[in-house]
Amino acid sequence: DNNYFNARYQGIPMGGYTAIIEKMLDGIEVLTETDYFEWIKTHADEVKKTVFTGQIDEFFGYRLGVLEYRSVRFETEVLDTDNYQGNAVVNYTER
Repeated sequence: DNNYFNARYQGIPMGGYTAIIEKMLDGIEVLTETDYFEWIKTHADEVKKTVFTGQIDEFFGYRLGVLEYRSVRFETEVLDTDNYQGNAVVNYTER
């Protein structure tokens, strides 16, 4: 089994991810492409709760400096060969 994920149970939501997110956000006002910091200056007294989805260090005004972030970087390369690595995913950690 050379799948990327090896959890015992795996699946995709019926109807796709868009449908499940839409159901979770039903009745919640969502603003996109909005500068949170500009918006909150004039709307803070209108809302009980807000959810900020930006960088946590930015939210706190970089009081502890810029934080390092861990992330996954995917690099795709298509080679003209039957089987190059032997597995669907190989992590080259020395890079």
